[in-house]
Amino acid sequence: VYAYGPVSDGVFVDNVATYGGGFQGYGNAQVTLTRCTFSGNAAPNGSSVYVRNNSSPTFTNCIVSYGQGSASFARYAEDCNPTLVCSDVYGHEYGDWVAMISDDLGINGNIWQDPLFCDRAGGDFTLRGDSPCAVANNPGCGQIGAMPVGCTGSYLVRPDGSGDFATIQEAIDAAVAGETNVLADGTFTGPGNRDLSFLGKAITIRSQAGDADACVISCQGSPSAPHRGIDFVSGETAASVLEDVTIQGAWMNTGAGGRISAGSPILRRVVFRDCDGVDGGGLAISGGATPSLDGCVFEGCDVTDAAGAIYVSASWPQIRDCTFRSNTATWGGGAVYHQAAAPNYLDCVFENNASAHWGGAVHNRYIDSGVHFFDCVF
Repeated sequence: VYAYGPVSDGVFVDNVATYGGGFQGYGNAQVTLTRCTFSGNAAPNGSSVYVRNNSSPTFTNCIVSYGQGSASFARYAEDCNPTLVCSDVYGHEYGDWVAMISDDLGINGNIWQDPLFCDRAGGDFTLRGDSPCAVANNPGCGQIGAMPVGCTGSYLVRPDGSGDFATIQEAIDAAVAGETNVLADGTFTGPGNRDLSFLGKAITIRSQAGDADACVISCQGSPSAPHRGIDFVSGETAASVLEDVTIQGAWMNTGAGGRISAGSPILRRVVFRDCDGVDGGGLAISGGATPSLDGCVFEGCDVTDAAGAIYVSASWPQIRDCTFRSNTATWGGGAVYHQAAAPNYLDCVFENNASAHWGGAVHNRYIDSGVHFFDCVF
């Protein structure tokens, strides 16, 4: 925004500039911004806001957050004095309530608290029900930011058990529809952190950092001690979401990394690594399931029968922008195997997969397997 006139109910995210990543006021601009949300903007001078030439904007009921590269606000000269009312400035790389706004914290309803977006990493800037910016939690100011409450709550699970719940499964067991279980960085092991079940719940499980490599569910499975990553076998819908985590080291006869039956969950940017077994090292999809897999990686999974990565039986998954790398099967489909199934693959990459018998990358069994590949690379 480079503005003079009033601005309201705007969301300004991940913009980059030299001056004012989210907003620059210039030339005696006295603009008023009301119920706006700024997040993740970047600039070496005022990561969120920069003002100059007698510009003194007013921010009312705004969230100004998570700026990168410099402090939240910066100005060219002392004739520029932004006013903040009922606003939350939080999470900037080089400081929040600093410089010319340092005296505004704690007055006029201004706060310094995590706004608790429902899913900042996923681009959802609605508020959690327990957000300090929600109307119910801030009656003196009303809603702060552009977006209202969009989810009921979020709970943190840590690998050492010190979070809101001791294990991932305990968090799932307690969750109600619309809630999010956030997994902190690190490696989750042991009972309650493997052989997981979504229990048919309309919830999201995601990593805190939005980086699958930083958040690992290590199943520590073997033929003598089989363990699976996660089950979606209770009628999950598209409101059941798993994203930005790695499942590794699973071993199970069928679907070591995960199993999806008769449901339609969404898996985003999930990595299945070194998951082994008999069929479907990464995933087994069956029973008329229609899941969506977006940006997932299947790597180093090995089976003694069919489908190093994904075994699909009588189901119709949508698989987009996924990578299948260095997976192996003794009999059919080093990467994927289809039996009476019709999956769609879009923009996927298959590399260095192998089978000792049929289909180094893909094995379709029976004529009624109507698989489609769109813009994929082999």
